[in-house]
Amino acid sequence: MVTAPATAKIHALLESALTYTRGAYDALGILDGHDTGKFRIWADWEHGTALLVTEIHPTQHVKYLHVFLAAGSRAALQPLIKAAWDDARTQGCQRVSFTGRLGWARSWAKELGFQVTSVCMEAEL
Repeated sequence: MVTAPATAKIHALLESALTYTRGAYDALGILDGHDTGKFRIWADWEHGTALLVTEIHPTQHVKYLHVFLAAGSRAALQPLIKAAWDDARTQGCQRVSFTGRLGWARSWAKELGFQVTSVCMEAEL
């Protein structure tokens, strides 16, 4: 059941995750993207303790589920991750990519089977 307090907590988690995008995204854009099918919001709507935001990235040879926002406790994220991975398989994805803070790489890489394949850097123009 979706409750108003849980929805407020999910919104707060989304805002906290968005700070790491350095203005590339905002909550309204994520919600609009979810409504149009560009993004998918995976959340603990009952308790408001975790969320993931994903999108599908097809390349020439491989289809990825890309996780680009995540917030919440490790325990609360685990069922969301499982649900997102299961759904990605049904959509024909062969891989998952994850963009996030370096701490996510340290805490989740081995547990979820990730390997660091590149480094993403940004500079203002």
